[in-house]
Amino acid sequence: SYLSMLIVAIGISMVLPHFISDAHISLFMLFIVVVFIILYLVFTKVQLKNHKYFFEYTENQETIKPTSVSHNNINGWYHAILLVIYIVMIGFLSEVLSVFMENNLQELELPLALGAVGVAIISASPELIVALRAALENRMQTVVNIALGASLATILLTVPSVIIISMVAGLDIDLATTPLQEFLFGLTLLVSI
Repeated sequence: SYLSMLIVAIGISMVLPHFISDAHISLFMLFIVVVFIILYLVFTKVQLKNHKYFFEYTENQETIKPTSVSHNNINGWYHAILLVIYIVMIGFLSEVLSVFMENNLQELELPLALGAVGVAIISASPELIVALRAALENRMQTVVNIALGASLATILLTVPSVIIISMVAGLDIDLATTPLQEFLFGLTLLVSI
């Protein structure tokens, strides 16, 4: 299901813009924002409600020590607000870090793409750490869920955010990828399957 949603999200946002005329591109961008928000809500509902059992792991429960925290009284709004605050903070710190990295890379005459890779690794480090720990514990389903889930959540949240910011700032964006990038996306998804 992750791969199906990834294929739809990538297809709608990065391939389909090739076939949309300039007269309809702003309406298409609004369509993407609405569809991606709906897809994210469905994705979240599947994980938290409908198919929660896919994401609960019962193996090695004897090694898990019980805690005094009651999970029945978790305040969803509190955690949703904290999530947004943390995402904004990570984005802000990534931007600050990218400025310093860009200056250092220019001084060292290294490709600026290394800075983007560094910021991406730092931004994804929470998922990377959890996935690494799960892999070391031989919980491969967890690793796959983290890898594909993080990719899907990133696309479903980043693309609408970029579109909304570009509309507010009055900037033109082109989400369409090159044929080479589309080939590489297709190859990556094929290998993932």
